[in-house]
Amino acid sequence: ENERIQEIEIYYRFIGKVD
Repeated sequence: ENERIQEIEIYYRFIGKVD
């Protein structure tokens, strides 16, 4: 369960950097 959350966290962090 935590594995999927980790992936989403990285994805959101990447978007935040691009923004």
